[in-house]
Amino acid sequence: MDKMDLFKSMFELLISMGKTFLSLWAYWLWAVVLIIIIKIVRSPRFKGKKGEKKVANTLFSLPKDKFFILNDVLLKTGEETSQIDHIVVSVYGIFVIETKNYQGMIYGSEKGYNWTQNIYGNKKSFKNPIHQNYGHIKAVESALSGYGNLPINSVIAFSDESDLHVETEDVPVVHTSELSTCIQAMSGFEKITEELVKEIYETLSEKNITDKNARKKHTSEAKYKKYAKEDKVKRGICPRCGGNLVVRHGKNGEFIGCSNYPKCRYTENL
Repeated sequence: MDKMDLFKSMFELLISMGKTFLSLWAYWLWAVVLIIIIKIVRSPRFKGKKGEKKVANTLFSLPKDKFFILNDVLLKTGEETSQIDHIVVSVYGIFVIETKNYQGMIYGSEKGYNWTQNIYGNKKSFKNPIHQNYGHIKAVESALSGYGNLPINSVIAFSDESDLHVETEDVPVVHTSELSTCIQAMSGFEKITEELVKEIYETLSEKNITDKNARKKHTSEAKYKKYAKEDKVKRGICPRCGGNLVVRHGKNGEFIGCSNYPKCRYTENL
């Protein structure tokens, strides 16, 4: 083999190696991108936003001349901020909606501090969404304090993939697909004039905080509060009243409860 043929062979080998390297690099790049996408799709934040969007689409079916919809509202009350999933302003009253994009079986009661999500025996406690939404209603009342005593209703909407086993009397807990029908069933007779409805809608729109930095601050503070609560529970301290957490026995087995029961009814699953 002369020098020219040797040079040609080496050049072809380098080209082949380069193509192989590029193929491997592209493969690993796509693998990394795919992993990142899967993590994002499975993240609670993504699932929550997906659920909220589904609810927004469901609410869109309400008659537009009677119902005005606000999605993802951030209101300031004193030094605190409240993030509200959806607010429906109508002649029949105001509906404040808390959404939960949870799957599995959901257990809870209207007065219980925590509810339980059960997926194939894996139980997880979460704050009673009715209590959570009560704080949101107070924020709406504060924002609309100049309008007097307005009829404000609480509604909780869970993913259609959930199996609801909850006991409530005053606050409806429904699946997303049932939300529109539920609101119309609760509507009854007209309680607010159409002119006032538009004014209330505009007031809430104006008070809705859209600044990105303010929203990031709210998210950071919410994460810190969640971390602080989890830290207290790990150290055996009741995050609700500061009492000691102890193991108790109930009809469904052992659970963690506050030593100050019945004054404090905080519970956690083991």
